[in-house]
Order: sequence, then structure tokens, then C-alpha cells
Amino acid sequence: MPILGNHDREITSRGPKPPAHAVYDVEAKAYRDFFVLPDVEWRWRFDIPDFSLRLLALDASHTKDQGTTWQTNHPITAGSEQHAWFAREAARSDAAFVLTLNNEQNALMRSYDQKAWLPLFEQTSAVFTGFGYFAERAEFNGLPCFNTCLKGDGDLYKDPQSRFNAREDHYLLLTLRPGAETITAQFKNLRGEVLDTSEIGKRKPATPRK
Repeated sequence: MPILGNHDREITSRGPKPPAHAVYDVEAKAYRDFFVLPDVEWRWRFDIPDFSLRLLALDASHTKDQGTTWQTNHPITAGSEQHAWFAREAARSDAAFVLTLNNEQNALMRSYDQKAWLPLFEQTSAVFTGFGYFAERAEFNGLPCFNTCLKGDGDLYKDPQSRFNAREDHYLLLTLRPGAETITAQFKNLRGEVLDTSEIGKRKPATPRK
């Protein structure tokens, strides 16, 4: 199931600076007409109950262009509809594994809007993005953060918390087993060779406010 990014909704040439007209269709109407996605589509939740797994897909890409005619996604500031939705979903306790999906740089999302998203991400099991053309596994205070892209030979924008990275065409394989305590995550190149293996633990429940 696709997670929306900037390339999925570009309707005119981007150019060297923001033009007078909108470059991207934030609603991604043409894309969503072709791909039928869950939930409200531009952001979505999908559950696999047999594995106690929940996927939460955010609409986040090129967030530095918010408020310009280069804006690609729905608002993600604290208090936005998307932020409130994710906060409600992250606080739920009916899934052992909760995986966050988006298309923005992991380090940027952790710090965005005075770290508005970080405490929510820390209630999930892991965060995944397709921001760059490279493979990377980072870890921030125990939170696994992955970047993956089939075309992996692009520029490397390393996460400050990077534990593994590679500039090689690849895919990220997640292996789940019913009742298991962890999900196995493996970066593999297109020859099937394992580049990196790690384990993703169950989500951390929200800390009650005093």
C-alpha cells in the first residue's frame, strides 16, 4: 500500500523557486483515484489482527516547504488534524506492534515543530521512511528508525543516530510470527544477500500523565 510522497502529486514543474501557482496537488486526487488506500487514504491505518500488527501511514514529505506553493502534504504541525489523529492512534493499546510509515527524513520528523511528533513516535515500535535513495537503520533512545528505497545508490543523508547505512539497491524485509516478541528486519540487496539484521520490539505503552 503506497504512502504518499512529493513525487505522487507533482502537477507542474517545480522550478528553482516557488511559483505563483501550486506545484503539487496536496489531495493527490489522481493518485488516489488509481490506488484505493485504506481509511481516508491520504493518511491511513491498516491492521493485521492475527499478528497484533498496526500500520500507521502519515502524509509527510518535504515538510520544509509547508506554507509555500511547493507544499506537498497536509499540515503536520502540533494541533493539526493529522497530528491529533496520530496521537489518538499511538495511544491505543490493542496492537502489540505499531509501525509508523512516512516519506520525510527521520531526524527532521523527530525534531519537527519543537519535537511535537517525537513522544508519539516513541509510543510505537518503529518508524519507516522512503525519504532518500539509500538504506539506513538508526536508533533514537531505543526507537528503531529505518530509511529504505529500492533504488539505493543516491546521496547518503545520514541520521545522527545511524547504526547501519549502505548505498546499494535493496529492499527491507520484515518477518512476523504469531505470538513472537519481536519482528525481524533485514536489509537485503537485489541478489538476496543480507546487509543488516535487527529486531523490532513491541510498542511502548503511553506513560500516564500525573
